[in-house]
Amino acid sequence: MAQVLELNIFVIGGCYLSLLDNCGTASRLHKLFALVTLIDDTKNVKSVRDVAEKYKLLPNDALIAATCKHYDIKNIATFDSDFDSVDFLDVVTV
Repeated sequence: MAQVLELNIFVIGGCYLSLLDNCGTASRLHKLFALVTLIDDTKNVKSVRDVAEKYKLLPNDALIAATCKHYDIKNIATFDSDFDSVDFLDVVTV
């Protein structure tokens, strides 16, 4: 019987992903995440508040959107349809 590994990943916005790995997925994800650059959240509270008010977002979603705007990030992959209303982001459906 093949060994099964459980891989738990915390991603932006506090989302939680758990994968059962029995075919090398953990190894491939490890290589993928080696290419990822982590960035700090924006510290501009006014920007976060403005985004929250304009797009009717909850605080955590507003922080994510404002951080994307701050770093000129144009695309976001998410299951959260709240980001559909944010005109400066293109939502990649996963």
